[in-house]
Amino acid sequence: MKKTLKPMNSLAGLFMGFFISNNGDAMSKTYKDKNCKQCGNTFKTTGPKQYYCSPICQFYGTGYTKDSKGCHIWNGSYRSDGYTQLTFRSKNYKAYRLSCEMAHGPAPTPLENNVLHACDNPSCVNPDHLRWGTHQENMDDMVKKNRQTKLKGTQIPSSKLDIIQVKEIKKKLEKCYHGMIKDLSKQYNVSTTTIHYIKTGVTWNNV
Repeated sequence: MKKTLKPMNSLAGLFMGFFISNNGDAMSKTYKDKNCKQCGNTFKTTGPKQYYCSPICQFYGTGYTKDSKGCHIWNGSYRSDGYTQLTFRSKNYKAYRLSCEMAHGPAPTPLENNVLHACDNPSCVNPDHLRWGTHQENMDDMVKKNRQTKLKGTQIPSSKLDIIQVKEIKKKLEKCYHGMIKDLSKQYNVSTTTIHYIKTGVTWNNV
């Protein structure tokens, strides 16, 4: 997934900060210079497994898998609550916030700095499904969509899986590899969101 990078106001600070630190005395040890896999810029690394010059480039380089509902299912790592994240130089970033900021600019005000998912899918980073909102809006949305409590598999009316299948899926998820969620969704004829919810315990957490 290649895109033209258009850093917003606060994102420009991210880039500037990284390049300054790369050339400053604060770096006690550097490794071989590399070309960023996303934008091609040369940067100084601080570890052997760094391939991107900034969290923005790492976001685009990690990419997503589009599902049937138009959600962009994050290909990277997830927090324990099921929301997307990426780690750049030992610092964690919320991938969905980066997506929202790159598409819609920085949060309008300190009060309006919550990212709301129109699709109600925490694994989605599609900027068309994201918008800035207040904490109260986020709480109201959570209550409206019944996200304040975790559902158990058989309590979901649309559930296509039984306990035996879920146990099989959880066993297979222990051997994590790139594209596994998509492969399992095809194998069990369910959405990638269903598999991701099982993986993160949003549903079927009692199995």
